[in-house]
Order: sequence, then structure tokens, then C-alpha cells
Amino acid sequence: MTSQQLGYCCIVTLILNALMSCSAGKVPAIIVFGDSTVDAGNNNFILTIAKGNFPPYGRDFDGGVATGRFSNGRLVTDFVSEALGLPSSVPAYLDSSYTIDQFATGVSFASGGTGLDDLTARVASVIPLSQQLEYFKDYIEKLKVAKGEDEANEIITEAIYIFSIGTNDFIINYFNIPLRPAKYTTEEYIAYLVSEADAAVRAIYDLGARKVLFAGLAPIGCLPSSRTLNHDAPGECNEEHTQVAVAFNAALTEAISKLNDDLAGARVAYSDTFTVLSSILSNPSDYGFVNIAQGCCGTGMIETSVLCGLNEHLTCQDDDSYVFFDSVHPSERTYKIVANKIIDTDLNAAKVPAIIVFGDSTVDAGNNNGIPTAFKANFPPYGRDFDGGVATGRFSNGRLVTDLLSEELGLPSSVPAYLDPSYTIHHFATGVSFASAGTGLDPLTAQIASVIPLSQQLEYFKEYKEKLKLAMGEEVAKEIIREALYIFSIGTNDFIINYFLLPLRPAAYTTLEYIAYLIGLTDVAVRDAYKLGARKILFAGLTPLGCLPSARTLNLKSPGECNEEHNHVALMFNAGLTKAMSKLNNDFAGARVVYSDIYGVVSSILSNPSHYGFVNVAQGCCGTGLIEASVLCGLNQLLTCQDDDAYAFFDSVHPSERTYKAYIFGAPTRHLN
Repeated sequence: MTSQQLGYCCIVTLILNALMSCSAGKVPAIIVFGDSTVDAGNNNFILTIAKGNFPPYGRDFDGGVATGRFSNGRLVTDFVSEALGLPSSVPAYLDSSYTIDQFATGVSFASGGTGLDDLTARVASVIPLSQQLEYFKDYIEKLKVAKGEDEANEIITEAIYIFSIGTNDFIINYFNIPLRPAKYTTEEYIAYLVSEADAAVRAIYDLGARKVLFAGLAPIGCLPSSRTLNHDAPGECNEEHTQVAVAFNAALTEAISKLNDDLAGARVAYSDTFTVLSSILSNPSDYGFVNIAQGCCGTGMIETSVLCGLNEHLTCQDDDSYVFFDSVHPSERTYKIVANKIIDTDLNAAKVPAIIVFGDSTVDAGNNNGIPTAFKANFPPYGRDFDGGVATGRFSNGRLVTDLLSEELGLPSSVPAYLDPSYTIHHFATGVSFASAGTGLDPLTAQIASVIPLSQQLEYFKEYKEKLKLAMGEEVAKEIIREALYIFSIGTNDFIINYFLLPLRPAAYTTLEYIAYLIGLTDVAVRDAYKLGARKILFAGLTPLGCLPSARTLNLKSPGECNEEHNHVALMFNAGLTKAMSKLNNDFAGARVVYSDIYGVVSSILSNPSHYGFVNVAQGCCGTGLIEASVLCGLNQLLTCQDDDAYAFFDSVHPSERTYKAYIFGAPTRHLN
């Protein structure tokens, strides 16, 4: 993999994680609540028989140590931690051999044998979920002392929170002890447990958690112990118990959906453990397993915890061929498969079905081709490096950022223009651009350029939604709208066409007032998109406006140099935009609005051109490179450079395709963290 390809992967992962998944660009920590599926050894330090700190447990862990994990090796949470660039295992909070500095990158409060129902924990003499939440409060205070309040708050906000709990409420409690069945029907008990799950997530949200993953139940009727205790069909899965897990998971999914609606700025994801394990049990050879019905430990029929230790001499030699290590708990190999699913699906927003784009010439894929305006680019030299050398209307020698991003998300390699009649709604279902070159946040900017204002772009979006419903059906259309990535790139023309050149807006507004006016319009636009169903929104800041080739040419005080006053205006606008995005995140339930720091990326390119492989950052490739854009590029085509890869700008305003690529793979990770 080349450095550029690696960069593509990194930046796409950052965008996705920041917008959608429980995982943000750089996850600082994994914080875990639950039962024996994620207990890293807390039960070692309490009075209970539910322990796993003796052989054969841990025989495949680093050093062959039985840490208290109910597995031959590591757990799902350990694998996820390692995959995110954190330590290869998540330590137990009650293990005194670890310090708060080590817990700063991950900690497990989980306790084997516990459940959502506090009675389950009492039956097993283990740590109830309520106490795990108290430990979390204690952890926060220790973290503040060790790291300082600001850093601690950042860790708490950006961490991934994993819940894996609920199995014991059925296999220890409800199925075996009469107290709960006497009080609740199965449906009522499920509702009670799900309400406890809801309360736990709300409790950690109140303490600062914003990215939460809640695992559903496995097919509990197919655990080796369940097969052994199935008196109706010994050795077979207990389908009644498995159906209880299905019903619980359905209720949990509904609760999580409501949490996403209720909790502003948070993302709660459901992890479908049931489907992963069902697939393994149905097709074991596909995963390299031989035995799915017994555990590796002892006879494999009923042993777990201390019984595994007593029957250690009967334990299998090849635990990699077993789905389960004991009669309840998966083997390390099974956990790794589940972890890969979490990493690939639950923590990765790769289920982005479409990219939906609003803005100006930086993201216009050709909408201006069909309207009466001088702001067009559907002629050479534009598009000479596009597929087939076609001038599509993109203001670039090739593709735009939105095209490159679409391809990296596994979507088509370009995002089509909504007004292009050669595309159908089926093409638009994976991506569409409503953008119009020359437009701005200010409606006056669009009037000056005779182009499509942002308000009309939003009307097109409404129309698009209706067409999508007709073509794809209401449910599929809703999912596309909800899961799509929305990109806004707009605002440059409000300054370089309007405020800096024409007298009307400067007569009505000071610079600060005009910035405030524009920010108000961004807020309205994002809220409108949210009302129409958008939930993952990326809003690009302004570039260093004073360093555009045209701005250098028009800089009468220092010809050829950047206009620092104009750069300062861009910085002030970006500061206002950042604050607005922060407020939108607080106001919107179930949404994520991200500010993208274009300014920082382009500044880095302009300051260190050779680092990015550029030779010329002061002129555009097209014509003289001093003032040409749009039709002037076409008129001066003979003067256009041969090697556009050496130029940061293709015309006097717009970046080259190579700059757009540099943005994708070279952007500092901080701009999406």
C-alpha cells in the first residue's frame, strides 16, 4: 500500500468515525461495562465463585497467564482496543497492578455473572451494573486529578463505551430461579431489562459518554450448557431460549433508536452479536471450526469457572477448533471473529449509502451546465484528466474532493450533478450534488452570478427525496437519507465575488456583522437539512482566501503576495462556523455535525509545497494563472500548463485534482478528531 493509499484510508476512516460511528477519528480509550464476556479480572478481587483466574483459562493469553478473563486468551474488547491503536488488552478496574495512567486508554468495570437485573448480581455475589456505574464516577474523578480536567473531559467525551450484558439475567436467573418468573412474564421481564439498559446508557451520557456500543444477546439456547440442560432434545439448541434472545434484541434495538433520538450529540449503536454467532454455528467449517456443541474445557458439556479448573485434565488440546472454550463462553478465536465484525461494521460507518452535496464550484459536478450563467466549466482545459478527458462542468482538471471521497467509501468514483439528465434517480441513490458554482450562503451572491442559491439546492433535495421514495420504496429511501453523508462546501464567493468587490454588502454590514450574517445562514441551512432527515453532516471551512492566485494578482499593496487581510477574514469566518457547528451538535438529537478545517490543510500545502510534490502554489495552471477562471480559462487554453500535477491551483481560484487528493490523504487528523 502506497503512502497515498494509506492516507486515503486514514482520512476516510476519520471522516466516517467522526460522523457516524461510535468511533471518532482518534479514540483515546475504551470503557467497558458488563458481564463475563468483557470482565478482564475484576472478579479476582471480590468474594465469588464466578472466577476465571486459574488454568485452563488464559493459556493462550500473553505469557499463558489466567488474568480472570473467561477465555483461553483475549476478549472482544481487547481486540477492538488493539485495532484502534490502543493497548492490546483492556485492564480490570479493580486490578491494583494498573495505574490511572494505564486506565486512561481503557478500563473494564465488568463483572462475570452480573446482569441488567441487580438480582442476578446478588445471586452470583458479583458486581451489579449500578456499582459499575459508581466505579465509573470514581474513575472520572481520578482521571481529572491525574490528567487535568480538560484532558480528562476529552477522554470521557471521545472514548468508546461498550456494554455486553444480559445473558446471565436469563441463564442464571430467569430460566433457573422462580422469583422473576413468578413476578414477570417473559415479555414483561424483557421490558424490565431493556428499561435497565436504557437507564444505564442515560446515566453514562449524563456523565459525559457520547459514543456507546451495546451488544445484543447471543443465541443463548445454543450455548453448550443450554444444549446439555435441554431435556426435551438433549444436545440440541433450546429454541425457546434462543427466541427469548431474539425478542430481547428486538426490544433493545428499539430502545437504542429512541436513545439516539433523545440524546443530543451522542451515538448509540447496537452490535448484532446474535447474527455473527448464528452464522458461525450454522456454517462452522467456513470459519475453521470443528466443534460447536461442546466447550473445550473439561467434558465441554456443563463446566464453567471453577468446574473448568477441576476438570482441567480433560480440556481439549486444539481450542482453535472450538467455538466455545467452556460451556458458556466463546473461545478467543470466536471473540476475534466477533471483534472483526465490530471493527468492520459497528465502529466503521462504511454503511454510508450515499454522499449528498450542497455548495459552490468546489463541489459543483456540472449543475451550472444547464442554466444561463457565465459560471461554467464544461469546456477544455477543464476535465482533461477526468475519465475520458471530458469537461463535465467540474472546476478542476479532474475530480473533486467529493468524487474522491465517494470512491473511497466504496461508492461510485464520481458524484453526479442533479440537473444532469444523463443520470437517473438510481444513479443519484448513491450520491448527488446540488451544488452550483458561483453561489454563496448569501442569496445576493447567487443573484450576482445568476446561479442556484442554497435555498433552491435544498428545494432540489426535497424533490430528490420524493423521487427516491418512488424509485426505492419508502423504507429504503428513509435509510439512504438517514445514513447518507452530507457535505457543505460554500462561503468563498460571498467574499471574493460579493463582499470584497461590490459595495452593497459593505455598506450594510461591517466585516464582523457580515460574517455573523453568513454564519446565521449556515445554521439555518444545516437545520433545514436536519429537518429533512440528514444526520451526518460535514461542513467545510474557508480556505486562505488571500492566497488564491486571483487574490494575489488583485493585491494592489503587495502584488503577487497573499492578501493577509482576506486570510484573516477567512479565519474569523471559520471561528464563527466552528462555534455554530458545536451548538448544532448540542441541539440535534441523533446527529453529528463536523467542521472540516480546509484552511489548515491548504495553509500546510502553501507553506510546504515540496512536501506535497508541488512546484507552483502562486499561479493557476490555466492560462497565465493570474486571473483566469471559467470562460477565461477556455479563451486562454493555449497558455495552459502541461504538468498540472505541479500546480496547487488549476485556475486562479480552484484547486487542481492533485490538491484535492492531497486534502484527502494529507489533512491533519486533528481536523476531524
